[in-house]
Amino acid sequence: DCNRAMDVRVGYGEPGLATLVVKEFTGEMRSNVYHGTGTAVFTNGQVYRGDFDSGLLCGQGTMTWPDGTIYSGAFEDNTITGSGSYSWPDGSTYTGQVDHGLRHGKGIFHCSAGTYEGDWLDGKRHGKGSLQYRQAGTQNTERSAVYVGGFNNNKRHGEGKMVYASGNVYEGEWCDDMRHGRGTMTWHAQSEMYSGDWRNGIQHGHGEHTWFAKRFVATTFVQHNQYVGEFADGKRHGVGTFYYASGATYVGEWVSDKKHGEAVYTSETGVVFAGTFVNDRKDTPAANVSSSSSPAAVRVVKFVFNIDDLEPDAAKAEANLKEIDNILSRYITEIRECYNKYRTLGAPTNEHNTRVLTRLQFLRLIKDMDIEVLGLSTAHANRVIHPVRKSWSLHSPRDALLPRDLCEALIRVGWHVFRPTVDTQSPHPIADCFLKIVLRSLEYDTLKGYLFQNDQIAQRMIAHTAEFEQLYLKYAEAGVEGDHVLRWREVLFMARDVGVFADFADSSAVPQVVLSLSAKMTADNCTDMRHEVSLLELMEFFTGCAIMKQKDKVPTQATSDVVQLDVATENVEEAPTTDHAEARSTEDVDNVPPRRRSSTTIKFQIRLSEHFDAGTLSTHASPFSAVNRDLDRVNELLALIL
Repeated sequence: DCNRAMDVRVGYGEPGLATLVVKEFTGEMRSNVYHGTGTAVFTNGQVYRGDFDSGLLCGQGTMTWPDGTIYSGAFEDNTITGSGSYSWPDGSTYTGQVDHGLRHGKGIFHCSAGTYEGDWLDGKRHGKGSLQYRQAGTQNTERSAVYVGGFNNNKRHGEGKMVYASGNVYEGEWCDDMRHGRGTMTWHAQSEMYSGDWRNGIQHGHGEHTWFAKRFVATTFVQHNQYVGEFADGKRHGVGTFYYASGATYVGEWVSDKKHGEAVYTSETGVVFAGTFVNDRKDTPAANVSSSSSPAAVRVVKFVFNIDDLEPDAAKAEANLKEIDNILSRYITEIRECYNKYRTLGAPTNEHNTRVLTRLQFLRLIKDMDIEVLGLSTAHANRVIHPVRKSWSLHSPRDALLPRDLCEALIRVGWHVFRPTVDTQSPHPIADCFLKIVLRSLEYDTLKGYLFQNDQIAQRMIAHTAEFEQLYLKYAEAGVEGDHVLRWREVLFMARDVGVFADFADSSAVPQVVLSLSAKMTADNCTDMRHEVSLLELMEFFTGCAIMKQKDKVPTQATSDVVQLDVATENVEEAPTTDHAEARSTEDVDNVPPRRRSSTTIKFQIRLSEHFDAGTLSTHASPFSAVNRDLDRVNELLALIL
């Protein structure tokens, strides 16, 4: 409606100068010809005041029409050509270039319906420009709609972005004033977004429609419903995939927004139904891949786990997947409990229950399982799980893991860690490794580290994950294919640069944090700062430093750069298989035994000057109150980083 109102006003038609007959003239003349400045009154009531040249309107002048329309600007050989401004009786105005009386070139047009600024051709919006629609009957532009993009013959055409008065946004292709082609529409009030093909203003073709869940200030880690596939006349129609927030997926045919036709439905637990849907309901008996042993059961492996890179042989891969299904049927409750525990770390309560596990939380799970002592660092675990979803960034903490993704990530981590320990003659070695890591997750179920021990601290830190990512990339060594490597040495440089060391009274506090986070730091290599650090460990490190500052005493001036540490560590020995593991599985698979622990104390030194430039090690006096809380220290630390 706003656009049509604007078109009416643009379509005024600039008044021309045809067949003008001078009724009277006052001004300069040369050889009985109007020349110089003067005023001419025409027989039709028009009045011109301005420059004349050899009897012609030429130069700068003002033309007034009987209806009150006024043009001021350039004239050329009795034509309105050049730069000037129009004003109409209803208050509409135009300022810009004109050609033979028509708006042509660059110009700005104002009227009660809105404002257009951009290109004109023969009196019409044509080319690139911006159009702001004003609410009817008001002069308020705060909630007006705005279009920026291409125009053709007064209509939105080509690439353009439209921000509607409601706050909704469309960005993409237009044709004849309608959304047409490829584009993205965001409905803010409904928390929905569609990106894909459009025809005559509605979704038609291939696209992605996403229904977002409510987001919280402290974190952006939430999952949502999403449909990816074909549309017809604004509805899901054809072949498409629906990703549910719970982790379930539907892949198959749709008719008028309903699941209808052949399809495969995978539940959040990995159970697959392959068959026919009619009007949104299953129409054939389900082929339950987790419990059915019937030869007629339909097995759709590719929609559950993709382990082709771990086992290229299709028959062997199938054998492993079947055994993995058996393991999941026995331990799915425990895996879901583990998933639910870690997905809520550092996150407010989500009323929609759609929060999913993030890579940051998954790495915390890996560290809590002490996988590092088996040779896999959390940084390298990022690379191991990367094939789960090829759309993931290599080190991004924001990537979401659905329950199915968690299982495949554990499959890959288990295979990487336990492959040397499984029976080489086993018909399903990948499944054997999966069982080992599942049992290990049950045994090592204590939350460790600094970051997630306090919800307020975790939420405060996670809210600035992007800044920590920037620090990570700034100090990390760039690798191939977007990979980066950050080591403890660079972390210490980073801590120095942001001023972490300045307020510590006890200079051993920082190395103690490092030792608590790195399982590879032992009495034999306690000064080796070349071990790789993940983004999780980086955030844990800064959180630990902030907390240690709270526990520190009033600082004094440092006199030495040598830190003497007496650190209690654990000696670990493998113990025989427990009855617990045997009771959980009847399979002939080696289970991971619990570890016997004994304490000892080691002494070693770290010379900070080996890692820093000279003159940067002194600790500055900065007393702080004993009543300050850990959260205050975290806020101070974040202020330094930000």
